[in-house]
Amino acid sequence: MKIITRLLFLLYISPHLSAEISIQKDLEKGDSIPDFTIIDANGRIFHSRQTEQFPTVLVFFHTSCRDCQTELPIIQEIKETYPHPIRLICISRAEDDASIRSFWKQNRLSLRYSAQQDKRIFQLFARKTIPRIYIVSSQGIITSHYKGKVSKRKILRGLRKALNA
Repeated sequence: MKIITRLLFLLYISPHLSAEISIQKDLEKGDSIPDFTIIDANGRIFHSRQTEQFPTVLVFFHTSCRDCQTELPIIQEIKETYPHPIRLICISRAEDDASIRSFWKQNRLSLRYSAQQDKRIFQLFARKTIPRIYIVSSQGIITSHYKGKVSKRKILRGLRKALNA
């Protein structure tokens, strides 16, 4: 029953996720994140506007991207050791679930992810370049943004900023 409900929900929202929606410029620090809804690999719904008491980390990736292959274990380590609650989801850029699941298993990752067959969600944020990490305050404002390789220290600094926003 849960699966049917989620499928109906996706059918309802899919017209709102038109492939023609894309940005003119990449989103940056200070911008509000766009309104979107996705379903993760476990069938749970993730909505960008969901009110939270803590920061959200959005990680855009593709498992064939060398920089992403380096960044994802760092994100895993942060998720496991960060002392404050955070909401984190990895969102693929045009990659199927089977490829991601295989990479996750091979690299012993347990990060929440959503496999996206196309670039629609990614294009709400940027035109190109992955990995791309957005740290978002509980008010939905981007407090830090990173593209390409980024150090664990910078990500942790970004999380502290989001907590204080």
